[in-house]
Amino acid sequence: MRVTRRQFLGASIAVTAALGFPSVLRLPRREKLRIGVIGVANRGGANLEGVSGEQIAALCDVDAGYLKSVAARHGDAKCYADWRELLATEKLDGVVISTPDHTHAAPTLWALRRKIPVYVEKPLTHTLAECRAVIVAAATAGVATQMGTQIHAGENYHAVVELLRAGVIGKITRVTAWVGTDWSATAAPLAAPHAGAVPSGLNYDLWLGPEEQTPFSKAYHPAAWRRYWRFGGGGLADMACHWLDLAWWALDIGAPHSISATGPLPDAHGAPAWLRCEWRAPTPNGEVTVLWHGGSDRPAPRLRALGCDDFGNGILFEGDQGMLVADYDRWKVLPEAVGKKVVVPQRTLQRSPGHHQEWLDAIRDGTPTSCPFSYSGRLTEAVLLGNVAFRTQRTIRWDAAKARCIDDDAANALLARPVRPGWME
Repeated sequence: MRVTRRQFLGASIAVTAALGFPSVLRLPRREKLRIGVIGVANRGGANLEGVSGEQIAALCDVDAGYLKSVAARHGDAKCYADWRELLATEKLDGVVISTPDHTHAAPTLWALRRKIPVYVEKPLTHTLAECRAVIVAAATAGVATQMGTQIHAGENYHAVVELLRAGVIGKITRVTAWVGTDWSATAAPLAAPHAGAVPSGLNYDLWLGPEEQTPFSKAYHPAAWRRYWRFGGGGLADMACHWLDLAWWALDIGAPHSISATGPLPDAHGAPAWLRCEWRAPTPNGEVTVLWHGGSDRPAPRLRALGCDDFGNGILFEGDQGMLVADYDRWKVLPEAVGKKVVVPQRTLQRSPGHHQEWLDAIRDGTPTSCPFSYSGRLTEAVLLGNVAFRTQRTIRWDAAKARCIDDDAANALLARPVRPGWME
């Protein structure tokens, strides 16, 4: 089945309500929630640990080796290779999804349409069309949702948001993030048998999920799928939801209206080794420009000039009364002056009990999560548009209400993808 433009645009009719913060349905209180986990290794293993205080009722992984190893520690859980069977069979209070990007949306939509609360790793989806569909489905379901941007729950991010909102550096008009992660590739990888046979225990057809048939390559599993457009989105899709989250949260950034990107000559199959993106977007205090320096495109001279070259990855906020630089664990206001002390504002944000715990509490009590799909979907859309701008090699103009790029057929063609029947409801 192909997600058509009509279906994509049809989903946008409900976008105004969906981008709000709907109330969350409360489930009957029980001692432990019945949780299903789809994808149990690597990030999936960390997310499983985050909810392991509940009853792990079902485990699912396309790799039998991963599944066997984890199942040994959760003896009461029923095991599945196909998440469709799990969701059709089990009575769950929530499901955690930690699969590769190209299989985020399908189980998420299945679960939401059954009113099952969902926690899913970032980015929320692989394409813009999927993201808008998930936003609308979550608003309709009215259940607890959370995207896995775990650092959002940390004290440092909360403190930075409070500082910026308190006006420590004045009105902010420019934000710059730099992240050295390199998930790049040139050309499609060699397919089996030249690159090796499908590993024993891996159900490659289930690993593909909704993606069209693609010859197996050992370059894909377990992590390097991120290098290829077919399955991931390079360093931008992998990391920008973590780093730009701080800007979108602190400044309440709306949907960007202009997105541009530069990098190496685009490859039809693989993501770039470096990428520079620019978003222009509204905030309640006026327009802001957000810049991204990814991979080897580190703005080293400027960082040295500002005295913050020790920030390996980071994000810089520029205001009319100063600047603030931060990473996951620390922040400082620039320029630093001898004898000048920053007055830390009083706390205005409720601290998080933990990113996974927020979601579990929301299931039980109807309390809000900090990264529901109404917010994290908006962030994901902006991130994915950066890759669309890069692949088209021009500035694109985004109409969020209509969920389409304005007068740009080439860009709109990248908003959705063909999918196999039986996967996307």
